[in-house]
Amino acid sequence: MNFLRCLIIATLFCTLFACEKVVQVDVNEYDPKFFIEAYVFDEKGNNLVYVRKTQGVFDDKPDTPISNANVTIEEDGKIYSLTFNNNGYFRNDTLEGKSGSIYKLTVEVEDQTFTATSVMPNKASYDNVLVGLPFPLTEGGDTLSPCLEGDYFIFNQFTDIPNEKNFYLFDYNRFETTGETAQSSTDDQLYLQDDNFNDGIQSCTPFFNTCFLEKDEEGNIQEVKSIMYNITEIMYNYYFVIATIANNGGPGGDVTPQNPDTNIEGGALGFFSTAALTRKTTQIISSPIQEILKCR
Repeated sequence: MNFLRCLIIATLFCTLFACEKVVQVDVNEYDPKFFIEAYVFDEKGNNLVYVRKTQGVFDDKPDTPISNANVTIEEDGKIYSLTFNNNGYFRNDTLEGKSGSIYKLTVEVEDQTFTATSVMPNKASYDNVLVGLPFPLTEGGDTLSPCLEGDYFIFNQFTDIPNEKNFYLFDYNRFETTGETAQSSTDDQLYLQDDNFNDGIQSCTPFFNTCFLEKDEEGNIQEVKSIMYNITEIMYNYYFVIATIANNGGPGGDVTPQNPDTNIEGGALGFFSTAALTRKTTQIISSPIQEILKCR
């Protein structure tokens, strides 16, 4: 929403100062829509549903979550009610996603009903997490990585499920590490991948632009907790569009901003997705170079 505000405001200023004839645009009149972002993971109690309303361009009111909605998720005929908590989302402590099961989200709020359906993906094999120095990209040893001397890269090694379309998101938990996890770039990067070029085979996805120190200031070996998500196509496309807008969609960029697709019926924005996840904990100790070279 902040990006949209900046884009419209920038457009208005260009109109006011670059043209002799000023076209008055009433941006205060808008039809607010509900925004729903909902997830079910294959861990007990790991589910959350955000419900909000879109705001006007010049609306300075805080973007507060809506707490009075009636939210349910149906799994194989069993209905789970989700309750609102102080963190700003709805949740059920007993719901646990299962691969292959169908989940139906229903949100009732202000005399409107929104629904969406998602199938929990199968879980691919998260084989290994390799630790190594960034690969040089030239004969002189130069690299495009922001890592400094003594920093390490993380390579996520996994085997894709053959003969089915798969989508992945890789992340690391920045708040469950021993000591400090050193990074040389933004925390907000998304590591998305599909299986267009690696159907059914083993491959590696590195955490590009994210660097890890081997030891903390006291000399203790550090560890990183990484996560591989098997996600749905709607979730992949949603985050892909968001990442594209963030990287190239601003003024002067080469991508036209667009609203991500939604699978929510009833007129709301956002999406509902299931995801199967696998967690790994890895110490920042160099892996055998032979294994790392296989990731190239």
